Amino acid sequence: MPASATAGVTVPTTALQAAEALTTQSSLVTGANWVLQPKIVGKSELAPTVVIANAALLGFPTIGSQFLAFSSGFATHAEIANQTSYNDGEFENATGTEAHDEGTGVVNDLTILHVAINVPTGKNCLALDFRFLSQEYPQWVGQFDDGFLVELDADNWKIRSGSASFNAPANFATDSSGQPLSVNSTGTLALSPAGAAGSGFEGTEGGEAFGGGTALLSAETPVTPGAHDLYFSVFDAVDHALDSGAFVDHLRTFHTAACPAGAVPAGEAATPPAPVATSEVPVISGSATVGDTLSATTGSFTGEELTYTYQWLLEGVPITGAKAASYVPTTPDIGKPLSVVVTATNPGGVVSETSTSTPAVKPAVAAPVATASLPQVSGPTIAGDTLSATTGSFTGEELTYTYQWLLDGAPISGATAVTYVITSADVGHQLSVLVTATNAGGEASQTSALSATVTLAPTHILATMPVAGLITPTAPSASRTTFVVLRQCMSTRSETMHWRTAPGVRLMHVTITLNGRPYSSLSGGMRHGTVSFVGRGPGRVIVRITATTATGGRYSASRVFHPCIPGLRSTRPRTQFLSRS
Repeated sequence: MPASATAGVTVPTTALQAAEALTTQSSLVTGANWVLQPKIVGKSELAPTVVIANAALLGFPTIGSQFLAFSSGFATHAEIANQTSYNDGEFENATGTEAHDEGTGVVNDLTILHVAINVPTGKNCLALDFRFLSQEYPQWVGQFDDGFLVELDADNWKIRSGSASFNAPANFATDSSGQPLSVNSTGTLALSPAGAAGSGFEGTEGGEAFGGGTALLSAETPVTPGAHDLYFSVFDAVDHALDSGAFVDHLRTFHTAACPAGAVPAGEAATPPAPVATSEVPVISGSATVGDTLSATTGSFTGEELTYTYQWLLEGVPITGAKAASYVPTTPDIGKPLSVVVTATNPGGVVSETSTSTPAVKPAVAAPVATASLPQVSGPTIAGDTLSATTGSFTGEELTYTYQWLLDGAPISGATAVTYVITSADVGHQLSVLVTATNAGGEASQTSALSATVTLAPTHILATMPVAGLITPTAPSASRTTFVVLRQCMSTRSETMHWRTAPGVRLMHVTITLNGRPYSSLSGGMRHGTVSFVGRGPGRVIVRITATTATGGRYSASRVFHPCIPGLRSTRPRTQFLSRS
């Protein structure tokens, strides 16, 4: 068969990718590298002796969604059952393989994966789940000794001559005699045909069935907090034929009262304490309405290696198939409260907590529907004035409204209130408003009719009248300090005045009075002021500007204003002068 990935398996592109498939504990794996990896005979490419598998097989993955498959042959065939030949992989040994030979012992097709880990504070036991498999079973029991080892903090194992044993002091995936698992293991760690059923380690050769595997096992060893190194080794002994390997996952650390080193059936392994429920029960969020989504938190449990399952309840009775962290109420739920049971599980045990109930489930809310009654815009379409919008009319329950003002049909940035203050940029254009009604069922929108075209405020020129006795200086105009009334889009409500000084005159303070009463006080640096006539009614208004200098100089000028009325001919603005008082 070709050495390529098959359905359910992926050849890792890096050692770290392979290492991270071993565990679901975040931050446990800190690094990885290939120590040794053989090549395919006659090719430069490395042999795919380790793959990430995600199709369920022989109890794997035991946790999460993936596991690692090691092989002394093509691991890409690990999930292909009923092999037609057991001469699956004969590779070119990597340089350094011979370092693991002792005496006349011979190691072939050796792969070693180094995984760096960081054991958290408070943890004292390191464990993993695995199953050893071999094509040597049962024909070659007692004669060959292919191996799979997991060493802690040292890569120093050697195979001895014959099929007797290994020298592997750092290996903790061992039987009761301290030897690595092999076709020669006995008792609860012995291989059987059922242990390889459906995998690439079973098949037939010359009409004779071959292949076997152990039960699901756990290997564990005491460990101290901090940095450690793991070395996973898989190889053929004596020859290149008849491959062996292992499925491995659930690399984990935890605290336990006793953590003996070695491999035992998974049900006999050391475990962390069972989870304990706290006073923080699961919480349901969302609206208990048909068609809406409810979501549940886990609540709070103490314990290690926790996994969570959910069961939604209707009036306390389990809902068939409702086992996710979220639930969408249906029509049969109407009028009844919902709750959820969250169950926390770890190897030490199981415990559950139930949320408080929701209010009775309500029917689905119908989405809003716009009627023929459009939103209305009110207010003068004059720059500086304010427009207001009505909502228009929508059918539906629990409606909320949003607004978007439009200029010639295009949205105005930031104009999302129920009112809008017209700006000078809107002059010559038409305004409208888009109103959107929203509820739990959806949303609907409609737009008002266009307003009249926006214009500037009407200009009403204020008539002026000379002040009797005003003294006009005789100095050249260039040296005069003048006071000028400017009309810039004036109305009868206010007047803006500008003044300037002759060269060398520096004003310190400016006072404005209306009909002899103080109106405003300005700093000498100001060169303009606005006077409001709102609320003063008809009749003349005498505006007097008085300015003082740092040297005690005093300048002043007065003007008399009369509000204009339509048809009244206004006087032409004139320049008058500040003169020394």
